[in-house]
Amino acid sequence: MAMQVRTIHPGISMIQIGEAHSCYLIHDEIITLVETPHPHEAGEVIAGLEKLGVGLREVSCLITTHIHLDHAGAVGHLARDNPDLIVFVHEIGAPHLIDPVRLNLSARRS
Repeated sequence: MAMQVRTIHPGISMIQIGEAHSCYLIHDEIITLVETPHPHEAGEVIAGLEKLGVGLREVSCLITTHIHLDHAGAVGHLARDNPDLIVFVHEIGAPHLIDPVRLNLSARRS
């Protein structure tokens, strides 16, 4: 399944990437993205935003619920491309977003 976008509620759109990954765009005074997929899918998030008529630099906030690669993996890529992006993450997860080495190693363990 390719990337798809759809409105799921007035002011809330879903960017679905593949079968199991999605993030949500809240269109309000402050444009907010909730969750991100794997790091290699950051481009699909940007394409989904564009399909919704929103440039990445228009997104003010990114909220991640927890630090797993399939929920926060693309945060670094999106923040790099939008340096004004404010990222909300639990304080325990913040060091893993800043330096994702341990996160990447744990994801590779069998």
